[in-house]
Amino acid sequence: MGPSGLEKKKSILVIDDTEAVRRVLAIAFRQQGFEVHEARNAQEAMQRFEAHKDTIAAILLDVEMPNLDGPRILQQLQPGETIPVYFMTAGSTYSREHLLGLGARDVFCKPFSNFVETIRAVVEHAAKPPIKHAAHSEPARETHLEPAPSKKVPEA
Repeated sequence: MGPSGLEKKKSILVIDDTEAVRRVLAIAFRQQGFEVHEARNAQEAMQRFEAHKDTIAAILLDVEMPNLDGPRILQQLQPGETIPVYFMTAGSTYSREHLLGLGARDVFCKPFSNFVETIRAVVEHAAKPPIKHAAHSEPARETHLEPAPSKKVPEA
């Protein structure tokens, strides 16, 4: 593939406030041949995204984080339809449907019930053309980000 193909997009952005989660994911994706950019908060996420957005094949984003949660970080990043986003959660006030409606490709529950399958899903999707979600027809800044009060993301 040429410079506009997958070879150019060979990095993963992992945004999670828990260092152990970032490190484990970084090791797994590096073993798959990806460069990994780690961020522990919204500010670092924005910096890493701006510096590497041309090479990012996928974003893994924790839902529950201090100061600014994952959906609000996603609203700031505005990665568009070409970079798939995967939410990760150990439980959330946001429903799975709500998170998918924000444009996420999938939602993974932590601890990952099948870590190898989780990594494989991200790697396989990173190699495919983007899927257009209905939620992408509206600009991210107009997306309603209030949590769904009674629904929880089901445990995997």
